[in-house]
Amino acid sequence: MIKNITSAEDALSEREATLKALNDEERKLRSTDVAAEHQLDSTTLKIELIRGMGFEPVWTKDGSLSKIIVRESGVSCWRRCICSAFFRRITRL
Repeated sequence: MIKNITSAEDALSEREATLKALNDEERKLRSTDVAAEHQLDSTTLKIELIRGMGFEPVWTKDGSLSKIIVRESGVSCWRRCICSAFFRRITRL
């Protein structure tokens, strides 16, 4: 019986040590700011969103934006406004 108690106490102390180590690791991970550690570039996401809306940016060989093709017939006024606003904004990047 004493052997069983000793074995249970050893298992308990191992689990408490593991729990303490995991709690320390969690505290360390919560205190770090992953976004600040990496330089995130949202340009790719913005271009994919624009493509999803029916606009296709055309780039020159040097990497600058030359024009935007609208992939829909019967383009409404708001799409033309968005297209021209996007073109003005992206050329400033």
